[in-house]
Amino acid sequence: MFNAQKATDLAGSLLLKAGGSLSIIKLMKLLYICDRESIKHHAHPITFDKCVSMPHGPVLSCTYNMANGCGGNTSQQPLWNAVMAPRQGDNIYLKPNFVSPLDAAEQIIVGAVWDEFNKYDDWDLVDYTHNNFAEWRNPNGSSNPIDLIDIFRAVGYGYEESEMLAENMYQQAEPCFNFDLKRIQQAVEAPSVKIPHGLKGKDLRAFILEQANAIH
Repeated sequence: MFNAQKATDLAGSLLLKAGGSLSIIKLMKLLYICDRESIKHHAHPITFDKCVSMPHGPVLSCTYNMANGCGGNTSQQPLWNAVMAPRQGDNIYLKPNFVSPLDAAEQIIVGAVWDEFNKYDDWDLVDYTHNNFAEWRNPNGSSNPIDLIDIFRAVGYGYEESEMLAENMYQQAEPCFNFDLKRIQQAVEAPSVKIPHGLKGKDLRAFILEQANAIH
C-alpha cells in the first residue's frame, strides 16, 4: 500500500519549495498535511503511508523511517537516498537538480500547503496539528496507529462514506479511486435509500456504489 516513490517525490517537492532544506519535524508535519489535504479533496492520500499519532503530532510512519535511514525494506531506502543528501543533525537536505515528478493535482496540494504553513516554525506546526486534527490522540510518549476512518471523518466525510473509502484503501494493493464522490454523497443522504442494518465492510461498499451508480 505504501508508495515509497511518491513519499520521496512529495518530500522532495516540499524541500524544493523551501529552498532545499527543512527540519525533520517541519517536513514530517507538512508531509502529513499534504496527505490529509489529498484525502479531503480527492478521497485518497498521495503516499498511502501508515499514519500514527506521535508526541509531536501525526506522522507518516514509513516516510519517517526513511528520513531516519531505516526504511522498512531494501527497495524503499534507496529511493529516498537517491533524492536526499546525507542527514545533517535535525535537518533534511535535498540533492541538487531535483525536478518534481508529482502530477498537477498533487502539485496544487503541495503549493497550497506550503503557502499556508511555510511561515510556521516546528513548534507552531506541532501545536497546530495537536489543536486542529481531531484524528490525533496523545500517545503519552509512544505512538499509536491512526484509523483511516478517523481521518476521513475529521476532514468532513460522513460515517458511511468514511468506512467505505477506508475499506477500499485497506484492501487495494494498487489503489485507484474513480468514484464520483458527489454521487456517493447523494446515495448516502437520499431519503429513499435505506442502508440495511448491520451492513458493513465490502457489503456496505458494494451497496453504496450500487446506489450511486443508479443516480443519473
